Amino acid sequence: MTPSHECKRFSVDEARDAGVVADFEWDVYYAHAATSTAQEEVVKSTASIRDVYDGEKHKIRVGDLDGDLPSTVPETFETLTDLRSFSQSKEGANAREASSEFDKLATDAFTRRPKRWQLFPPVETLVELVARHAPEQQCVVLVQSYEQAQQVGDVLRKRYGEDFVYTPDSGSSEQFDEIKDFRDRESGIIVGPARVLGTGVDLPNAEIAINLSKGGVNASLIQRIGRVLRNPNGDKEAKFYHLVTLPSDPQGLLLGEDGRRLLRRASEFRALGARLRQLPSYDVADEATEKTLATLERRGAAAVTADERSVDEIVGDEIAQEFLRTVRQTIESVSDAETNESILRTFNGSSIDRQARPVAEAVKRHRPDDGQQSTFETEREQDDTDEMEQLRELVDTYTGSPVGTGRSFRKTVDGGEIPRVIDTEFDGRGESLYGA
Repeated sequence: MTPSHECKRFSVDEARDAGVVADFEWDVYYAHAATSTAQEEVVKSTASIRDVYDGEKHKIRVGDLDGDLPSTVPETFETLTDLRSFSQSKEGANAREASSEFDKLATDAFTRRPKRWQLFPPVETLVELVARHAPEQQCVVLVQSYEQAQQVGDVLRKRYGEDFVYTPDSGSSEQFDEIKDFRDRESGIIVGPARVLGTGVDLPNAEIAINLSKGGVNASLIQRIGRVLRNPNGDKEAKFYHLVTLPSDPQGLLLGEDGRRLLRRASEFRALGARLRQLPSYDVADEATEKTLATLERRGAAAVTADERSVDEIVGDEIAQEFLRTVRQTIESVSDAETNESILRTFNGSSIDRQARPVAEAVKRHRPDDGQQSTFETEREQDDTDEMEQLRELVDTYTGSPVGTGRSFRKTVDGGEIPRVIDTEFDGRGESLYGA
C-alpha cells in the first residue's frame, strides 16, 4: 500500500517549536579588509570622488570639476548611485564626451563598487570565527572564489588536520565525494564559493555558517542562511555569521556616502531578521574595525539627515525605515562626537516574541542603554516593485512569515519521516518539490 502524504502548515514560531527548523542566531560581523590589489584599486577610484565630495553637506559637487560642463549636468548629486544613473543617460553620455574630468569621475564611480565587492578580510579573521565552534561543530565557510577557499583551507588544515577540512573544487571528479564525506561527519569544516556549495548542495547537519558578503540583503544571503536552518534531527542550534568587509585604508572611504549605505543595509538586515523572527546582532572583528564602524555611523547619520530624500525614500521596507530612524536618533544623541564605540553593536539580536503582532505591524527592539523594551508599529505593507519587495515575498514563501503572500512552511510526512522543508534553491525547483 502506498503511504499517504500529508501537507502541514507552520508559522515560523510553530516550526521552531516542532523542530522543523533549527533555533538559530545570526550576526552581521564587520571586519577590516586585508591589504590587497583590490583595496589599492578602491583607494584609486575613490580619489577623484573625494576631490568633489562635500563632507559637510554630503553631496557630490560635480560643479567643482575643472573645465566647463554641459548645462544639462546637475551641480550636485545626492549619491554615487545618482551619479551612475545620470552617466548612463543620453545627457550623461554627452557630458562624458564633452569633459574628460566628468568622464573620469563617472568611470571611478562605476569601478569603485565592484572593487569594493572584491575586498576580503584577513584569513585570520575567518580562522578566529571558525575557532569559536571547531572542532566540535560542523562549519561551512562560504567565500567568493576558489582561490580564497584554498587560502582559508590551507590555514585551517594546519590547525585542524588534513582530514578535517574540505575545499571541494567545482568541476573536479572528487567534488561531490568530498561534499558527501563532509555531510556524513558529525563535525568538520568545508570551505568553498557559492558555485561549489550553492544550489543543489544539501548540508542538513551544518550548524555554523560563515558568509563573506559583497552586498546587502539579497537572494544569495537568504539562500545561505537556509544552509543552517535545516533541522533533520529536530534538536539543532545554529549560528550564522554575515561578514561585511570595510576598507582598512581611510583613503578608500567616502565617510558620508559609505556611512549612509552602511546604515541603510544594517536596517535592511534588521528587517530581514524581523521576517525570519530572529533579529541579528551587530559585531566587529577588533577595535580598529569598531573605530572605522563608529566613524561611518556618525557620518552616515549626518548624511541621512542632510539627504534631500526622506527616510522612506532612502530605504523601501517599513521595518527598515523605523530602524534607520532609531539608529540615526541614537547616534545623534550621543554627546561624545568622537566616540570610537559603535552604536549598532548596542542592538542585540533576539527571537521575536511569539505574542507580538505580525512582523509587518510590530517588531520588538531592545534598548540596552536603559534596559527597556519597546515596540514600533507600521501601518501598511508598501506596494512597490523594487528588489526589497521581491525579497520580502521570497522570505514569506520559504520561511512562513505571516506577511506578504502569507504562505507557511510545508512538510511532507511520509511514514513518520520528516524531510527538509526549507528549500534554498530559489530558481523554481522548490515550488515543484513541495507543491507550494
